[in-house]
Amino acid sequence: MHLGPIFRSLLHNKTRFVLITLEVALTLAICVNCVALIGDLRDTIEAPSGYAEEELVVVTVRPFEADYFNDDELAKVTRIEDRRVISELDGVDGVIGITSIPLSGGGSSTGRRALGAEVNHGMPYFVVSEDAIETLGIELASGRSFNDEDFDRDWDNMPVILSQELADVYYPDGDALGKMITDGSEETQNQIVGIASHLSSAWPTSDWGRFAALIPGDPDSGDFYRMMVRAETDRRDALVAGIEEALIAHDPGRIVEVETLADIRDDTFYSTMERKNTLVGVILLLVLVTAVGIVGLTAFSITQRTREIGTRRALGASREAVLRHFLFENWLVTTIGLAIGIGLAYGLNWALFTLSNDAARLQPIMLIVGVIALWLTGLGAALGPALRGTRVPPVVATRAT
Repeated sequence: MHLGPIFRSLLHNKTRFVLITLEVALTLAICVNCVALIGDLRDTIEAPSGYAEEELVVVTVRPFEADYFNDDELAKVTRIEDRRVISELDGVDGVIGITSIPLSGGGSSTGRRALGAEVNHGMPYFVVSEDAIETLGIELASGRSFNDEDFDRDWDNMPVILSQELADVYYPDGDALGKMITDGSEETQNQIVGIASHLSSAWPTSDWGRFAALIPGDPDSGDFYRMMVRAETDRRDALVAGIEEALIAHDPGRIVEVETLADIRDDTFYSTMERKNTLVGVILLLVLVTAVGIVGLTAFSITQRTREIGTRRALGASREAVLRHFLFENWLVTTIGLAIGIGLAYGLNWALFTLSNDAARLQPIMLIVGVIALWLTGLGAALGPALRGTRVPPVVATRAT
C-alpha cells in the first residue's frame, strides 16, 4: 500500500477531509454518550420493583355519601367491608388497603435518620393493612412480616419494613435489622422489623426510586381510599370489571376506579421510554448521516480521480489494488476522526456530569464498541463507490480530460 498518493489526495481535498473527519468524531462522541444514557434509562426501567406487578390490581373508591365523611367509624367499617367483598370474588388471592400506589408517580414521604445520627434522609412510605407482604408479593431478605400486635401500636412507635437500599442508607454496615430510626425530634421512633430484597417507592424514575418503607395501619386518604388486589394471572383482566361491579352492587354511593398495576407502571415510565427511544433515534440518524457523508466523499473522490484510476490500471494495477486503495483511504480518514472522537466523547461526558444530574458515566467498553461499529460503517459505506471505481477501464487514461 503506497501511502504517499493517499496523503497527497487527502491534502489536495482538505475541506472534504476535515469535514468528514469531524463528522465521524462528533458521531462517536454523541453516540457513545447516548448509549451510556440509554443504559441508565434501561436499568431504571428494568430494575426489579419487588412487587408481583403482573398480578396486582389497584382499586380507588371515592364515596359521595355524606354519612361516610361524617362518621369515622362508618368509614372504617366501609373500607373493611369492601376488602371482604373483593376477597370473596373468584380469582382473588389477597386484598389490602394502602395509602398510595407503588410505581404510580404520586405518594407520601417523610424524613428519618438512624438513632444517634445527625442527618435525615427521605423515607417514601406506604401505610398498609394486614397481609401486605403476601398480597404485594414482596420478598423479605431478612426479618419478619407485620403481626397483629404491630397494628395496635400508636403511630409514633410503629415498626417498619424497609427496602434493602434504604436500610443500607440508615445503617451502611448492613446491621439495620432490629435497629431504630427516628424523626428530627426523636419523638417518633420506628424499629426496623423487616428488610425487603427490593421495594420500589411511588417514584421509580427518581433518585428515591429504590427507597421505600411499609408502615402498618388502617389506610385512609380522606375523601377516597385505595386497595390493592392480588389476582390469579389468568383472571386479572376479568377482575378489573368484576371488582367494580361487585363494589357498586354492594354500595352504589361511590365511584370506583379499577386498573392494573402494570398499566400504572407503564404510564409512569412512558416519558422514560420516550427519552430512550429518542436517544436510539438520534444514534441511528447520526450513523446514517455519517454513512451518507462517507458514501458521498468516496464517490466524489473517485469521480474526480477517474483519470488517475485509469492510469493506474493501464500501468498494471489490479481491480483489487484499486479497491484496497480507496478502502484504506477511507479507513485512514475514519480512524483519524475516531481518534479525535474519543477525546470529544470524554469531554462531552465530563460536561454532562458537570451540568446535569441525569448524566451517565462513560464506560471504556462503550467506546471500543463505538469505534468498531463506526469502522465497519465507514468501510461498508465506502465499499459501493470503491467497487464502482474498480470498473474504470485503463483506456479512460487516454480519453479523460
